[in-house]
Amino acid sequence: MADAQASGACGSNIVWVQVPSPALHGANLNLEVQICAIYILFPSFTFSSRRRWVRLTGSYRIKGQNHMEQKKKSGADKQQALYRLLTEKRQTNVSYRIFHEEHLWSFLEAWIDENQALQSKAALEFAKNSHQGQVRSKATPYVIHPLTVACHAIMCGIEDDNTIATMLLHDVCEDCFVRVEELPVNSVVKEAVRAMTFTVSGEETKEQAKQRYYKELLDNKIAAITKIFDRCNNVSEMAQAFDWPRMERYIAETRKLVLPLLEKIAGRYEEYSKILFLLKYQILSVIDSVEILIF
Repeated sequence: MADAQASGACGSNIVWVQVPSPALHGANLNLEVQICAIYILFPSFTFSSRRRWVRLTGSYRIKGQNHMEQKKKSGADKQQALYRLLTEKRQTNVSYRIFHEEHLWSFLEAWIDENQALQSKAALEFAKNSHQGQVRSKATPYVIHPLTVACHAIMCGIEDDNTIATMLLHDVCEDCFVRVEELPVNSVVKEAVRAMTFTVSGEETKEQAKQRYYKELLDNKIAAITKIFDRCNNVSEMAQAFDWPRMERYIAETRKLVLPLLEKIAGRYEEYSKILFLLKYQILSVIDSVEILIF
């Protein structure tokens, strides 16, 4: 709990916080507000209430903290301060992970044995070795990402061996300097991983390469659905791995390229339509919330 004091309107930043009293009146009241995880200090704010929620418009300060009275922070400084606070514990404490690699590994091994999924079995071991030592954030091994993508797909009802193997290997060539020909899987999985691997060739600009990449993804059914699961996981966990500028770019790319791809996949591969509805819901829920709260 923190003691916040209104001191006038300023700026256009918006934060929602919960307060103990459902009744709020006036513009110059001392309020005990639960700032949640937000620790950005602003000099002032105006507010409006709706039940137990307060909309802080402009800025606010925590009583006893005079940093902002001396020097007003820039928008980038505010964003970085919030980012550090929200990710600090997740980066330093393994208990904050959404999933742990040992649990994911055990789940996949059991699924592989039950379904005699030989491609996924080879892919699982290869992905583990290839991503060894890589981290997604300070305390999160990178391999958790492909493991989570594969587990998510299985729980959504996808049980095709080639598809799960592709999900396990989808970042190996791009991030681990492994050639597609070196993958210990069949040609179907190799081609799907090749389609998932982003490259810039010839005289292409990076933007031109992206346009080509997303267009070609649609032609490979396995790569297409892998891309959507991949983006869903990345969006869901980007606060743990991305800084603010990268997060903003990532959301923009998701709206411009990934969501249109999702709609095209749903139109071409009808068997994925229900799964894609769920993925779209999750992706939009995350990025809409981030944009409302932060940008």
